[in-house]
Amino acid sequence: MISFRHQTALADGVSFWSNAVRTSPRSGLAHQMLGRQYFREGRTDEAIKRYLHSLSLEESPSAHNDLALAWMKKGASDSAEVHFRRVLETDSNLANVHNNLALVYFQQGQWEPARRHLAQAERLSAGDSDPLLNTGVLMLELGRPDSAELYLRRALALDPHNPEALLNLGVALSRQGRGEQALAQLLAAHRLCPGHPLINLRLAQLYLLSDRREEALAHYRAARQAGGPVDFRLEK
Repeated sequence: MISFRHQTALADGVSFWSNAVRTSPRSGLAHQMLGRQYFREGRTDEAIKRYLHSLSLEESPSAHNDLALAWMKKGASDSAEVHFRRVLETDSNLANVHNNLALVYFQQGQWEPARRHLAQAERLSAGDSDPLLNTGVLMLELGRPDSAELYLRRALALDPHNPEALLNLGVALSRQGRGEQALAQLLAAHRLCPGHPLINLRLAQLYLLSDRREEALAHYRAARQAGGPVDFRLEK
C-alpha cells in the first residue's frame, strides 16, 4: 500500500528511442530513455539492460533512479537500495527518492531507516500526501494505529479522495475498536474504487465482526475475484 513514485519521462516511444540508439550508440541518455519505454511496457529485463548500458557510458543520477525502480519491480530490494542511495549521494533533496528508498527499507523490515527517509520526504515535499500516507502505513505495521490515524488524516486533508488513505484510515480505526467510523472510511474508499481487492476484503472482515454475514460474503467474493487474499473465516 505504499505509494511508489516514478519520475515522468518525455519520450516518443520505443521506435523513436530505438532509432536514437542506432544513430547515437554512445549516448547514455538514448539508452536510458529506451529503457524507460521498455519499463512502461512491462519489459523490465530489457529496461535493466538498457539502464546498465547507459551507466556504463556515463554517470547519471536519473539512470540510477530508473534502474532502482526496475530492480524494485523485480523484487531485488538490495540492488534497488544501492542505486537509490547513489542518487541521494548526488542530491539529498529529492523527496521522491527518499520516498522510494523508504519503500525498500519497508519491504526489508528495516523500520527505522524507512521512518527516517519518510520524514525527509515529508520535509522536502510540503503539500504532498504520499509521505504522510506511507508513514501511516508504517505506523500500522508497527502496531501503532493511533499514530497511523494522525498521519492518515493529514494525508486526507491534502488529498481527500485518496482511496489508499481512506482504506488505511479504516484499518487504523478498526484496530482501535471504532467500528462505525472505520466502516464509514472503508465505504468512502469503496465508492472511489469498488473493485479494489483490499478495500473489499477489509469491508468483508468488518461486516463479519458485526454479524452482517451476507454483506461480508458479497464483499469477500468481490475481493477474491479481483485477486485478493484468502480469509478462511469467510471461506466457510
